[in-house]
Amino acid sequence: MDIDYSMSADRDSRLSRNGLVEHQHVAIRARLLSPSRYASRTVKMTLIGDRDLDTLLTGPEADAMGNVVGMLTLSSDFASYLGSLSYSALWGLIPTLGGRFVRYIVLTGSPVRYGKARIGSISFKGTYDPEDYFD
Repeated sequence: MDIDYSMSADRDSRLSRNGLVEHQHVAIRARLLSPSRYASRTVKMTLIGDRDLDTLLTGPEADAMGNVVGMLTLSSDFASYLGSLSYSALWGLIPTLGGRFVRYIVLTGSPVRYGKARIGSISFKGTYDPEDYFD
């Protein structure tokens, strides 16, 4: 697991938040269990902390979040996931990932089409039963 956090003063940046620019992400290597065509491949998962999600999750605009939390990309020799989590959730998740309390990351979403799947849900689990997810 790789963890990256940075904050810098940059009043001219369009990404500036009160003159500060912040970046947080966690990169994880995991093994795919499904879809069966891609099972046993290693996937690089990048989870990006998003402060706006903290506000959306607790504010009246929660319904405006949309229906995608990330994108899974699969090809014959490459597998990656890029997704967003709220800053507070990502910071809380780091110790559980490092302490090996989370053994499974469950992504649910659209079927893989042209090597991509839109992910609508991400869950972090200590145990996993495929019967809970597949018929």
